[in-house]
Amino acid sequence: MARLRRSIDAYGITTRTLEVLRVADVTPGMRRVTMGGPQLAAHIAPNGNPVAAFRSDGFDDAIEVVLDRPDQPRTDRPTQGRGVVRWPRDGAHILSRAYTVRRWDAEAGEIDVDVVRRVGGPGTAWVQRVRPGDEIQIVGPKASAGHPEGVAWTLAAGDETALPAIGRWLEEWPEGARGRVFVEIGEDSHRQDLPIPEGVELTWLSRRGAAPGTAPLLLDAIRSAEWWDGTPYVWVAGEAAALASIRRWLRNDAGLPRDCVEVSRYWRRSASEGESDRGAQTRGRSGTLGQPGVWGPDAANGRLEAIYRKADIFPGFALRVAATIGLADALADGPRTARQIAERLGIDRAGAPKLLRYLESIGIVKARPGGAVEAGAADGTETTGTSDAAPGMVAYTLTELGRELEDERIAEALGLSNPDVVKEIGGMLSLAPAVAGKRSDDDVEHWFSAPFSDGAKHHPGILAEKVAQEAEQASYNAGSLAADPVFEGDSYVIVGGTGGIEYATALVEVYEDMLVVVMVSEYEQDEKQRSGSHPRIVFVDDPVEAVKAVFTHSMLTTGEPSKPDAIFFTNLSSPNDDESLAMVLGSAASTLAEGGHLLLLEDVLDPTAATGCDYEADLVEFSLGGGGIRTDDEFLAVFQQAGLRLRGRHAIGWGRTLFELEHVKKPDRSEEPDQTADA
Repeated sequence: MARLRRSIDAYGITTRTLEVLRVADVTPGMRRVTMGGPQLAAHIAPNGNPVAAFRSDGFDDAIEVVLDRPDQPRTDRPTQGRGVVRWPRDGAHILSRAYTVRRWDAEAGEIDVDVVRRVGGPGTAWVQRVRPGDEIQIVGPKASAGHPEGVAWTLAAGDETALPAIGRWLEEWPEGARGRVFVEIGEDSHRQDLPIPEGVELTWLSRRGAAPGTAPLLLDAIRSAEWWDGTPYVWVAGEAAALASIRRWLRNDAGLPRDCVEVSRYWRRSASEGESDRGAQTRGRSGTLGQPGVWGPDAANGRLEAIYRKADIFPGFALRVAATIGLADALADGPRTARQIAERLGIDRAGAPKLLRYLESIGIVKARPGGAVEAGAADGTETTGTSDAAPGMVAYTLTELGRELEDERIAEALGLSNPDVVKEIGGMLSLAPAVAGKRSDDDVEHWFSAPFSDGAKHHPGILAEKVAQEAEQASYNAGSLAADPVFEGDSYVIVGGTGGIEYATALVEVYEDMLVVVMVSEYEQDEKQRSGSHPRIVFVDDPVEAVKAVFTHSMLTTGEPSKPDAIFFTNLSSPNDDESLAMVLGSAASTLAEGGHLLLLEDVLDPTAATGCDYEADLVEFSLGGGGIRTDDEFLAVFQQAGLRLRGRHAIGWGRTLFELEHVKKPDRSEEPDQTADA
């Protein structure tokens, strides 16, 4: 996914309990809840983990308000981890709803959230009954993004759920920036008194009582707006289905670059609930995609169904195929038959109905009861289809679950061209030989028809996209890393691992006298070009050249050779088994200057809080490289094997751990007392 033209500052995720101070109606359609309390300041959680002071620097920062299901008892609550929040493994009793931080007053110690007063849903029920004195647990924010950079002007649009973000944005709008802002509201009485900065035009769009999510006001306004000269940045938030058509128009008709289009789903219109679901989640055991099979009521058949569900990998793969071919786009403007879908997407006409039948069986699409006009039918009449009808004569639509594919971010994340998905598939293909202790391509081919590694060689685009994703992920942690005092006093630093360019750039921006040498792969050349040149960043392609670069620079500047003060690696653990990792770390540490330190930024597996997803990721990494995601004890064992001592741990970004290591000094044998005298 393309990086957006907004600087992002990510920080550790926190949870705290606040007191409701005030509740007031901003308009008949919006209620404001003001919260505060001593836990807004930095403190230590009951479990001993540090909780950083509350911060919110971006106009669309979000917090999650933790709610209980009314029909289930209040038991375990989310707790603070090191840079992350631990949600109960069996948290079916917990709901959370995400709301924008409308106002953050650090001096007064108050935050405001504005909640749309809509009928239905636990969030709406909470805001209707909340009273001053209530205690509320919140989570986040976890990052803040700034005003768009490098664009001529900004177009912002959203319905009432986006109004809190837009209102704060206008209050914090940078001087001299131009913009057009469109806000959709239910009726004129829902207008708010907002500041309008110079160079900004604000337009209110009223549905005049129509239900939210039912009128194309935002799309029509964006289409008909006068577009100023230069490339704009477009930020849109609101109801999911309405956003799908806006996103398509911005990409296909307006032709905007991907890094200038930010479309965020804040809620989805449904028959049962109309409230904002910005980031809304039900915590607990996730259900399967498939529908229940035809099994008997006895326990043995129940176990048989359970084991088949555990073993069935096909639903997920079929869903990823649907995302890859763009099924949601084919159904965007109404029901389509399998033949029409095949023609629209350019896929096999015989395979389309087979895929659609299966997607119907797992609840992604459904046959439209009313039928549809079949393209090419002899008489052009409507055909009324059911699942038992001829496949070519059934019209399909997306189910409520299947409509998630309309969200471009979800479709891209699931698609088979996503490097993470390719990696996951590779991990599955390599898992059996890896567990059996056979990792070579010949062994993989023994299990499957062709080595997975051959596929990557023929798809350099996937590798380039993988590097871009790694750079984007690193950008979330780079600021937090550079701000950590662990680098204070370091003049020469070697950086290696995924996203190294991002970390190097952040370091030289903070430390004015630091030279950073970055080890880059052949696939990182595009990222290298994108980052531009910096006089204190040197690019090399192997560790020996990295050390040479430091020596050369020091000879030119001081006339004396020097060794690096620090070597920083990231994501080095997962592709290396214990022996290889210990060898790399030990070798790197041997090149450090006296008193130098080795820094390793990694994900650490916490068995007390890990979920099935964590263990799956661990297996994938293990099957591909032999390392996996290690526990803290496993890291310590590797460090000991490498002859290194742990100097300290630092929490970086969203729960990542920065290990600071140093060589274990061996005793000088020449100074030991002579033991032969008593012999």
